[in-house]
Amino acid sequence: MIFRSGERKIINNMVLFIILVVLSLSLSGLTYYFAGWYSNLWTLFIPLPLAVLYWFVLFALFLIYCWLVSLFVDLKKPVKEPKAGGYFVIKNVIWIVLLFANVKVKIVGKEKIPAKTRYLFVSNHLSSFDHLCYFSHRKERVISLGKKEIESFFVAGKWMHKAGFIAIDRNDPVQGLRCILQCIDYIKKDEASIALAPEGTRSHDGLLHEFHAGSFKIALKSQCPLVVARIHNSENIRVNAPWKRTLVRIDILDVLYPKDYQDLTSEALANKVHALIEASLNAEAEIIREKK
Repeated sequence: MIFRSGERKIINNMVLFIILVVLSLSLSGLTYYFAGWYSNLWTLFIPLPLAVLYWFVLFALFLIYCWLVSLFVDLKKPVKEPKAGGYFVIKNVIWIVLLFANVKVKIVGKEKIPAKTRYLFVSNHLSSFDHLCYFSHRKERVISLGKKEIESFFVAGKWMHKAGFIAIDRNDPVQGLRCILQCIDYIKKDEASIALAPEGTRSHDGLLHEFHAGSFKIALKSQCPLVVARIHNSENIRVNAPWKRTLVRIDILDVLYPKDYQDLTSEALANKVHALIEASLNAEAEIIREKK
């Protein structure tokens, strides 16, 4: 499976930010010139703060546009494939939000991630920012499988639905099965890679909890690479933002290819992945104990 050629047009997560910067600088320069401020030395400082003001005004107008569009998004209408426009908006806005939240994302071992093949990304689950940090810093299209509640997020929920993100109702087994089948379809049709947290709910104690084995059927049925990762420190974003820098580190622990799990059941594969992430947690805990 090779990434679609059209996808390369939307891979840059800074496009919206850069467009707004260019527009705000242009508007600032035009305002400075036509207002005649250039004739006074004391006005030389005006263009920069004016550009900043224009940037926030333009971003606010863009968010208003997003809100207006969201009014016409029907959450009951299933999305059969990811939409490039919706994904572009979500990815770029999330990148800007993380920027102003003073979040730095570092992906360690990213060279292990398959470059030309769709994959299933699984990790521990610390906060609602986990996969937002990941996909907003990846070039390829990555769609997350998350809880149904994400659709209730103001404006963002409808745009995520529009972009093709999949919301699973944990109390509805039939709907849950449809979501799993849709994830398999995304991968098989070369639409997107899938990111999910097999724990199903956030860990509030930092420990790794039991995995839901059913989610691993995505890898087994689509026969795609399975990227195993551990996420650090994302739970502190809400506490630190925006005044304190939060470094979110995503460690790519291993990549399992179909030949590595072809004889395993979904339960056995879940246990194998759980062991990989738990080993990373235990190794870090041992290092901390030794330092003490």
